[in-house]
Amino acid sequence: MSTNPLHSNEKLFARQLNASEYISINNLLTVESFKAGHLFASNDTRLYRLQRVGKVQQFFPKPENEKERAIKAIKPNEWFNYQAFFSNSVGRERFRCVEDCLCWALDRQKFIDLLKQDASLVTALPHNNDVVQILAACGGLRSDDNAMPDLRKAFFKDEMSDDNFLKVARIIRAGKANLGEVIVEQGGNHTRVYYLRNGRLRARQINAKGADVQRGDIWTGMRANATSFIIEAINKDTLKVIETTKFWYIERDDFQKLIKTEPNIGKLFRPTKEVEIFTSYKAKYPWIKNGEMVQKDVKRHQWFFWRRVIPSIPIFLFALLIIFVFFNEPLGWTIFGVVAGLSMLFWVWWNYADWQNDYIVITDQRVVQREKVIGFFDHFEEIPIDRIDNITVKMPDWIQKNITNTGYIKVEAQGISSLIEFNMINDPDGLKNIIFSTRDFVRARKMSFQLKHLREFLTKTIEGFSQSDPPAAETPETKKTPYQKWREALITKWKTDLKAWEAWKPKDKFVDGKNIVYRRSTLHLLAEIGAPLITILVYICVFLFFIYSEIRTGWQTPLLAYCLPFSFFGSVLVVWFLYKYEDWRNDTYVLKPGSLVDNYRTPFALRGTRTVETGYEKITNTEARTNGIWGWFDIGDVVLKTGADGEIVLKGINSPRRVIQEIAKRRDKLEEDKNAKQALDRQREIGEALRIYDEYVRTHDRGTLYAGQAGRVDE
Repeated sequence: MSTNPLHSNEKLFARQLNASEYISINNLLTVESFKAGHLFASNDTRLYRLQRVGKVQQFFPKPENEKERAIKAIKPNEWFNYQAFFSNSVGRERFRCVEDCLCWALDRQKFIDLLKQDASLVTALPHNNDVVQILAACGGLRSDDNAMPDLRKAFFKDEMSDDNFLKVARIIRAGKANLGEVIVEQGGNHTRVYYLRNGRLRARQINAKGADVQRGDIWTGMRANATSFIIEAINKDTLKVIETTKFWYIERDDFQKLIKTEPNIGKLFRPTKEVEIFTSYKAKYPWIKNGEMVQKDVKRHQWFFWRRVIPSIPIFLFALLIIFVFFNEPLGWTIFGVVAGLSMLFWVWWNYADWQNDYIVITDQRVVQREKVIGFFDHFEEIPIDRIDNITVKMPDWIQKNITNTGYIKVEAQGISSLIEFNMINDPDGLKNIIFSTRDFVRARKMSFQLKHLREFLTKTIEGFSQSDPPAAETPETKKTPYQKWREALITKWKTDLKAWEAWKPKDKFVDGKNIVYRRSTLHLLAEIGAPLITILVYICVFLFFIYSEIRTGWQTPLLAYCLPFSFFGSVLVVWFLYKYEDWRNDTYVLKPGSLVDNYRTPFALRGTRTVETGYEKITNTEARTNGIWGWFDIGDVVLKTGADGEIVLKGINSPRRVIQEIAKRRDKLEEDKNAKQALDRQREIGEALRIYDEYVRTHDRGTLYAGQAGRVDE
């Protein structure tokens, strides 16, 4: 027999067990014997401890044509099969008995039931990525200090069930950061959420004035970066390690995959105040992007509504007086109630809706203005917050300045005609200050993130100049058989034909590689080809009617008398139809990775073509316009204002706001790439300067370095 099966506590218990705990676990152990060549099943979740009899080999399974790679031999009195036991999942490693062996076995479910009954055993387990799921299964996942709030309460609401938390625990990972490390950088897109087991983090921030300020410390038992984890917000603070820290963390991508199958788990995650504010604004303004934080939203002053309604009240009272004098009878009151009363209610409702529909919203990414008149137009305009140059505020008269404190504000961006105007707004000076402070903070945040890369580069350069990687070995070109060449040619032809049909079939949006191609809405197409299409259908019906009449009367008219005129007019109608269709198909708006192309082409190039291409970096602000009945179907124009080309209008597009979002997405991506390239160029220049300085220091003495400096004494 083996020695004490619980003598080795490695990876199983963090402290020595007392007598009662030892007896409880010992009662769960069973002795199992295995023959040589026995392969432990991949779904076997028991934990084994090899006795002194036998030999077990750990290995990685490989495909049929590849050889298995052995990892190590299990030593006597050593526990194995940790991953399957703790995580209840199939592990990468497998185990096989090389010789007849005898093992102690610990059943996973029985062990969990015991942990639920005895809370002291929970505290005896270590805290690492293996044990964390066993702790979650028994609802006892805690920090090293039991006085601190546990991770479960820090991350999730009290309604979280044990089964759901066990699913979350499978994606929890453990980590460690040393003194001086930065785990989150201001202005980045770091989306992990952290729970500190011990240690301390310090939150710092570059504010709108460019000063580096301390925002506070994050201690043991607290979570960090939850807002970015939930809504992908840009990191607001830099988190630096003040004391060596151990933590648990969850990757956002892993959590998103989990809540796709278990949506209730996402609702139980404990939100931050910023997330609650974002959620409320998202319900109010559906166009807000994920992670976009609203700084301020304002509507026009209520006097905008009352100044329209109050003048209509005397008209209503005058109509009431007329009814009293001339129509003092039930019929007159009925007519007055139906006509004047409903008209007055409609007028009040329409003005109230018009007042509520107009607003300005300032976020950490853009300034958005909406102007909507129900049934007439809906204009949605935006300017990137970091491109704003000038803001003009006016108080038109004494009443607005001293009584209502309202005025007119104009926000101008880089470029021609790039502005947002809004009148009768509450506290325009305060709004101006909010826009400027938000702009300065966003610019400082971007600069902070760029400086991070510069610091990393300088650190690596000063520590030692890196050698360039050797060029990759060229792979020899494989020869293709005649069948492979014929097959590739056939596939290429199919793709070419499919692409040609893609350009002709009636679609108002399709993807061409990395490009997105837009056309006017298919409803516009129906409106344009409606007349020729209906005429063709009527023409066919008339032609069939004449043919039917001739058949009934014995066909007395010569066939040529029908064919010539009907063929001529039919050809005219078909050409008319194709002309209208080609006029719709030819005009396209192409969103390339680096630029936007507006193709205006007359049908069959009869009157020439015109192509306008502009880079996204030239677009200073965008506007979505929906007018009249087309607005009911969310069809409108996208107006792009640029500094050099004036403006480009994409007409009659489906969902213009979504098109604006796609343009903004590509513009931001292009700007990120441009900033990254500029940062790389600066790094190369600094690196070259450091290399020259290093070479100069190595080849000259100190006296030469200080030559020419007046008053300098060489020590």
